[in-house]
Amino acid sequence: MITIFYTTMKILLTCALALLLCLNAKAQTSTNYPLDRVMPAPQRVVAMFKDDGMKPFVHELTAADKEKVEQAFAILPPLHQRILKKHLHSITFLDSMPNTALTADADTAKALKTFDIIFRAGILKESLSDFATWKENTGFDSSGNSGFSVEVNAGVTNALQYVLLHEATHIVDKVLDLTPSVHDMNASFSHTPSTMGIWQHHTKVAKQFNLPTLEKSRFRSGNLLPVQFASEVYRDLNKTPFPSLYATSNWHDDIAELLAIYHMTKKLKQPYFVVVKQNGRVVYKYEPMKNQLVKKRLKQLDMFYNS
Repeated sequence: MITIFYTTMKILLTCALALLLCLNAKAQTSTNYPLDRVMPAPQRVVAMFKDDGMKPFVHELTAADKEKVEQAFAILPPLHQRILKKHLHSITFLDSMPNTALTADADTAKALKTFDIIFRAGILKESLSDFATWKENTGFDSSGNSGFSVEVNAGVTNALQYVLLHEATHIVDKVLDLTPSVHDMNASFSHTPSTMGIWQHHTKVAKQFNLPTLEKSRFRSGNLLPVQFASEVYRDLNKTPFPSLYATSNWHDDIAELLAIYHMTKKLKQPYFVVVKQNGRVVYKYEPMKNQLVKKRLKQLDMFYNS
């Protein structure tokens, strides 16, 4: 009887210790998140850059950098918070990276739906206004002496907050299938609320939004437009439900841009508008959240906050 008693007590103590260790591990993960997800770049991503003749290298985060990372994760919507804690495998910051960010499947078999996000480290030192202005101007040729310029006023928030919102929305999209996971133009699919009436297919906008000027923009055609046509481009954009020129490129980036701009303006109370200037004078202003067709889509975003 005594032997049985001690054996039982030993089992109970072992189970209790295991439980405590488990709870402690969870607590440590919770305490260290999101910095516990900072890892070296996945080798397949490094190989991809090397194949293209580029040599980005890991950026070692400073204390100030880490604080910006924590702030960027802290302002994410509730649904993003929940999805990322389960499905975000790693984040990496690279110097000399050609693009701003890349979200890739960590599980190449795609069974677990886990993801890596790789960021260009430079955004840690950029304001959102500076970053968005640079990004917007990648679509225009300003080599002439037209006197036209394009600027974005998005406040002084660190650019990482916006970029993480965009990339994290890609992860939420892939986990919950907010947009159809089909790229083959001949494959059958069912529209989702995010694409219905706005897109015909992955990169094909609905006919009523197929405007000639927008079709010539970089994010639709791959070609630069002379900057003197910027006013015309944004006037046409205002006739569509797309929050940005980048959102017109495909339905995945459309929902990511819509959420990011909405969250920055309506939840974080930051400005976000594009101004076209001629010789320093504003000749046109595009403010996505005042676009009536964009505003009709905002009810769909409630799911990100009611989780």
